[in-house]
Amino acid sequence: MRAKRDELNRKYMELRFQKVIGHMDNPLIVRTIRRQIARLNTLIHQQETAK
Repeated sequence: MRAKRDELNRKYMELRFQKVIGHMDNPLIVRTIRRQIARLNTLIHQQETAK
């Protein structure tokens, strides 16, 4: 899960740079990626506290 979160973070950063440059095809994908990262963070935190 941590690897997936890191991959999504890299993708999110790339999309933010594209947004600044002004070359973004689908601006809604930024929201979905941000929400996926939050979900993964929640799952990771739940696993850590369950131990």
